[in-house]
Amino acid sequence: MSRRILLLRHGERIDEIGQSNNTFDPGLSANGMVQAKEAWGGISKSCESKMAIYSSPMTRTLETAAPPGIEDVEAKWSIKIVPGLASCAAAVAQYGGIRGKHLPDPVLKSQDSLLERAKSINPSVDFSIIDDSSSDSGLSQYANASELYADKQFLNAVLACVADADPSQLCVIVTHREGIRSLARKLTEGMRRPHTTYCCIASFHVEIGVGGTPPPPFQDWWYEDCWSFEEFGAN
Repeated sequence: MSRRILLLRHGERIDEIGQSNNTFDPGLSANGMVQAKEAWGGISKSCESKMAIYSSPMTRTLETAAPPGIEDVEAKWSIKIVPGLASCAAAVAQYGGIRGKHLPDPVLKSQDSLLERAKSINPSVDFSIIDDSSSDSGLSQYANASELYADKQFLNAVLACVADADPSQLCVIVTHREGIRSLARKLTEGMRRPHTTYCCIASFHVEIGVGGTPPPPFQDWWYEDCWSFEEFGAN
């Protein structure tokens, strides 16, 4: 028996259309907001069970996870913020991931400030935070190679999401293109690199075992495919 995990990339960044100079943590453009809502419409239409939704703490991913009007898709919307999901983003990885000592945004270091930011994005959504910092234990050997250390933080955060979600729910993780590519490369030994357009949706599967010793992380995973949100919604 297998379980499906979806990774959703954020929508169009406002800095990439010349409307912001903030390149570290930009929000979404107006078009990005539309992309996000349409992506959720497609995911909701294809989902026969309830969703467990997780998000990177960056502004663009939070806005993708909770765009205006999301209550039209589902009345009660709750999102768990998982800090490590941001570690794959290029702007964060260069500092050694979300736990990097010189990360320029202090909000990302404070759970209270992060929740305040999230609720200002969409007050109608129920936000909470998963503390995934303990999953970084054993990664000290990577600390001097900042981007590799950041990638390991991301992969551990994905495992934390899947462990937290009820097996009966569809686990949807809102993250960054680098994370989708990293996980796909890991599972295909570098043979496949997804085409990660804005709000693309990548599908992964994990085999659910019964009893016994759990397999090593990601040994029981496989990568299915990655679609644009328009293609996914049409399936």
